[in-house]
Amino acid sequence: MAHNVEENTFNLYAKNVVYIGGFGGIGVETCKQLLQKGVANLMILDKTWNESAHKELNAVDTQRVFQFMEFDITCGLDKTRQVFARIMEKFGYIDVLINGAGICDEQDYDLIIAVNFTGTINATLVAYDLMDRSRDGQGGVVVNISSVAALTPFPVLPIYSGTKGGVLSFTRALSVGISSCTRMFTRQHLYNLMQNSGFQHFEDKFNYLKEEINKLTGPSDEDIPVFNATMNRFISEFKTRWTRCHRKEERFFKTHRNWLDSSISFFTKQLKRGRKEIAFEESGPKTKYKKTKDLRDNTSLSMLAFANQVKLRESGNIGASKLVHDVASCSPTRADKYRKSLLKSVVSNKLSSEEALAVLVEAGLSRHQYNIVKQAAPERFPSYTAVQLAKKQCYPKSDSMRVCESSVELDLQALLNHTVERLVLLQNSVIDSLNKKELSELCLYTKWGFDGSSGHSSYKQAFHGTEATDSSVLITSIVPLRLECGEKIIWQNPRPSSTRFCRPLKMEFIKETAITSKLEHDRVSEEIKHLNNSTVELGEKVVVVRHSLILSMIDGKVCNALTETTSTQKCYLCGSTSKDFNQIDKTIKKEINTDNLQFGLSILHGWIRFFECLLHLSYKLPIKKWQARSDSEKQIVEKTREDWFDC
Repeated sequence: MAHNVEENTFNLYAKNVVYIGGFGGIGVETCKQLLQKGVANLMILDKTWNESAHKELNAVDTQRVFQFMEFDITCGLDKTRQVFARIMEKFGYIDVLINGAGICDEQDYDLIIAVNFTGTINATLVAYDLMDRSRDGQGGVVVNISSVAALTPFPVLPIYSGTKGGVLSFTRALSVGISSCTRMFTRQHLYNLMQNSGFQHFEDKFNYLKEEINKLTGPSDEDIPVFNATMNRFISEFKTRWTRCHRKEERFFKTHRNWLDSSISFFTKQLKRGRKEIAFEESGPKTKYKKTKDLRDNTSLSMLAFANQVKLRESGNIGASKLVHDVASCSPTRADKYRKSLLKSVVSNKLSSEEALAVLVEAGLSRHQYNIVKQAAPERFPSYTAVQLAKKQCYPKSDSMRVCESSVELDLQALLNHTVERLVLLQNSVIDSLNKKELSELCLYTKWGFDGSSGHSSYKQAFHGTEATDSSVLITSIVPLRLECGEKIIWQNPRPSSTRFCRPLKMEFIKETAITSKLEHDRVSEEIKHLNNSTVELGEKVVVVRHSLILSMIDGKVCNALTETTSTQKCYLCGSTSKDFNQIDKTIKKEINTDNLQFGLSILHGWIRFFECLLHLSYKLPIKKWQARSDSEKQIVEKTREDWFDC
């Protein structure tokens, strides 16, 4: 059954599909085809998990766009609505529903009817309400799977044949109802409209209900008597049941649940059957060919060209009118010249795969969101597959990785080679401007460092070693800063403190200590000593880049560990402690360990200077000026200073 679909073919690409009974034999094969068609999301509803079916679908769906939700189709209409509401929260919308659940158990006829027939009806009605465009839906398709037993009854399977025949008749009737412009409402929906009307008396609620349903269905004059009769019958039945329940809503819902869940049909305005008539401009090439056949057969080419010129001139498009005149009335080669000139002037504005990847990363788009953007502007965006390939090019080669249960590590040389390759390709236009000598004198400056993090939630990951734990992690990374050739800057990191260009070198489940910090520093330093130049071939050109790595991404804890400084309150440059900082003259004369300058300046001395600055500012609070200029101001500052020392 197709709902609000105007074409015979339906494109499954980037659609959200729900398959009930998708882990069955037919279901698994159908789901494979759906995944190959490029659906955006596939939700499989089934009673139990099927591991073998899951593996088969995984082999097709490398992006894991399919999901599973436990669902018993015999649960009833209310629970079916709840399940579909959860799916709407996940997907946003359901484009296709496939009812494929079915059993063949002649002994338990209540169960076979509930699964094959009643469950299919419930799921179809829920999907119908969600897809209905008149209720803010977006249209969609419902596919109910019946059986050949519905057409040729099997004597040995009478109940099964009856249920499948019921599915076929139900689907045909509902499809005809949709195409003949009928609207279906559950009695629960009509009751909710009355309760939300804001009126106190039931007569006012009934009149409001008639007006609302009339607006929604818009019956023709011929259908008004039928509309009134249907509404009056509902109101009469409602009054009888409401009175029997002593006007208690809870009792009314409990007693008449089946009656409330059933639907009422209303005729809407009759529309022309068949395909919707669309404008000529929106028609496809074949339709345009058919519509213009009589015109082409009975009108000469010169007459058509002249009529086109006049029509364009009358519409104000004089330039196009002159163009048609030049092409149609001049030499036969004039049209080819115009066409070649136009092709040369057209510049492709389609994004490259790398540019599209940048858009995807910057906007944080998922695969489904990217496909939606691409559908809106297909001439601008490449396919998601092309973007995936571009993304894979950003990763180092897998053979340079070493992975174990507690760590993952990259070869520093391989990572720098890949970084250079990506930067050279990015700055290809700049590289082309360099001469042969300059191409061999490039240098990439890169900062590196490591830091640990502890106190994470432990997820009881199994390790073979007793010391490994996932509650702590130590990460080593590099960040390229600048690629230059002498004084020429080929590329410069626009955000050196951002994680955007950060490239992880090693991640290990281990606690950061003085010993682990020193071991990691020695390991990377040893790799740096044995680094070779990176070479990239660009056509006939060969680009050679040497490397200069700077250890700057470290904190005070790491500095103390590498300089074997035992206290955080001790300067690793001069060895001064907090008790020495007030003796400025003595501190100045201390010998500086120049080897430790590679770790930067110690901030301990900065703390003393900072507080000294605050103290001098406090002396000038009474005058509220940065500098005391007059004698009176200087006296006030001096007195304030003496008062501070007296305290």
